[in-house]
Amino acid sequence: MEYTNNLKLPLLVPNQSGKEFTHNEALIILDNLLHSGIIAIVSEPPNVPTVGGKYLISTDPAGDFLDKENHIAVYDNGWRFIMPATGQIMWDMTLHKLMVFGENWEELTVNNADSRFDENFSIVNPQENDILSYSSGKFSNNGGLLTTLLNSKANFDFSNITSVAKKLVCNLSAPSSRSISISVGTTGSTYTAPANGYVSMLSTATGDQAIGILRNISADNLIQRFVIRYSNYSHGVFIPTAAGQIIQYEYSNMSINQLSFHYANGN
Repeated sequence: MEYTNNLKLPLLVPNQSGKEFTHNEALIILDNLLHSGIIAIVSEPPNVPTVGGKYLISTDPAGDFLDKENHIAVYDNGWRFIMPATGQIMWDMTLHKLMVFGENWEELTVNNADSRFDENFSIVNPQENDILSYSSGKFSNNGGLLTTLLNSKANFDFSNITSVAKKLVCNLSAPSSRSISISVGTTGSTYTAPANGYVSMLSTATGDQAIGILRNISADNLIQRFVIRYSNYSHGVFIPTAAGQIIQYEYSNMSINQLSFHYANGN
């Protein structure tokens, strides 16, 4: 008899007699594997087994379970044994735990699924292509790839991530509602950004042809330059920055009404 590769379901063959027996056998196996709840892990048959109930047989079987270690035992007026495929997952309804089959049955935890995540599914060991972690209903940066992206040091193929992840990355780099005021110094003064975000400057001309320059010295002199032609007119500019970058502001014939740092959503 031929079987399927993974679940070892019996296959019908041409001109087979009693096809219903083979078909029903396959349905029974599917029924027990798709309904993945087991009653308990046991080494020998329980005294009063539950009809239709499933049990995982431990690595030290005894009695009617002898030589059936790691099998799934199904009781239906007699015992039926199913050998699980690697990766099969079952739910222990007594211990309220997921069990996964490898060489033996073991509890499925976050750590044996991926040791880089903790119990809150937060990344504990960020790697190159980690963008976000998820915890308490929120996505966060966790010091992974997003920081590298904002510091302009990444060479990352965005075609490898989903549109949802792309939107999340874009949102984390956008300005948030959180900001702090910067003490205004003399023209040519510099300021060190405390995090990823934006520095904004709002100025009013005190004379004609007022000039303002906002420059990110650390980013190859990324610059915003503006001219206010008439006295008492105002103008505002902003410039992006990463944590630790140096911002310089210069001005003439104007007063600075507001100089602020706006945190990015991801900080």
